Amino acid sequence: MIDDLKTPLILVIDDDAMMQFLVRESLESQNLRIIEAENGAEGLTQAVTFKPDLILLDVQMPVLDGFTACAQLRALPQARNIPVLMMTGLDDLASIERAYEVGATDFITKPLNFDLLKFRLFYMLRTKAVSDELRNNEAMLASAQRIARLGHWEFQPSAGFTRWSSHTNDALGMPPEASIATVTELLERVVASDRDAVAAAFADCLDTPSEEAVEYEVVDQNGQRRIIQQYLQRQPHPDGGISFIGTVQDITARRQAEQQIHDLAYYDRVTGLPNRALLEQRLAEILQGPLSGADGVVLLAVNIDHFQRFNEHFGHLVGNQLLHALAREYEP
Repeated sequence: MIDDLKTPLILVIDDDAMMQFLVRESLESQNLRIIEAENGAEGLTQAVTFKPDLILLDVQMPVLDGFTACAQLRALPQARNIPVLMMTGLDDLASIERAYEVGATDFITKPLNFDLLKFRLFYMLRTKAVSDELRNNEAMLASAQRIARLGHWEFQPSAGFTRWSSHTNDALGMPPEASIATVTELLERVVASDRDAVAAAFADCLDTPSEEAVEYEVVDQNGQRRIIQQYLQRQPHPDGGISFIGTVQDITARRQAEQQIHDLAYYDRVTGLPNRALLEQRLAEILQGPLSGADGVVLLAVNIDHFQRFNEHFGHLVGNQLLHALAREYEP
């Protein structure tokens, strides 16, 4: 019945020795592992030590009753997400309501129907497995977004930004406590030269479901500029109308690396002037295009006489300094 799960561990917290025996006999016959505690205080210790997959908790016990024990379990990070099935002989609504208020996942009344108990436990264990996988996936997604400096949000034209992830603050360089409610507030963080492009992206998304990217610069909380890549997707909203799902990613480091690669490929490292590769590329572009008002192209080559002897006499470091000075002197 639970072939797709690892053998679950059930913590039974009950001061009734006969009840512990009956529960253990019933559940061990279903290949479930059982550990026991005689009161709420001992149960708290067992929960932290063994991290069970599910807790079966009696209400009326000495030392620490089930309601108090459940509330304290929910305050523990190690037990916050463990399903708790409360066993009670109290069938009044107030007790049931209190069980849910203190964090119980479900309840079952005594005397126990053991056939019903095992099916309820199997259902809770499967639900826990799905919830655990969902939490793990969400944690992995959050880590990936943090590493990629990727944030996301949801925007409705009639309501503004209705969802705004903390990673969006990270990407835009905003303080953690800051928030943005409207597109106007977002545009205030965008440098003036890029605001029209960002506003147009929102306007265009009203008319077309395209997912084209827009890049713009923002000024972060430290006064530094960041390059942001934003994607928008239009979709119908469950309450009617439309909404935008957006992502923003800080691509400053990527663009800087791309610029550095470009500079290394097309500019001389000593003088900072265009190198042979860029010269050949520009000449090819000119020769392939129309030559307005001229029959050809003039190329002026400047040579430094005896530069090799200068390098040999003063060294390459001084030679490079000379090249750099000459480049600055005659730079257009």
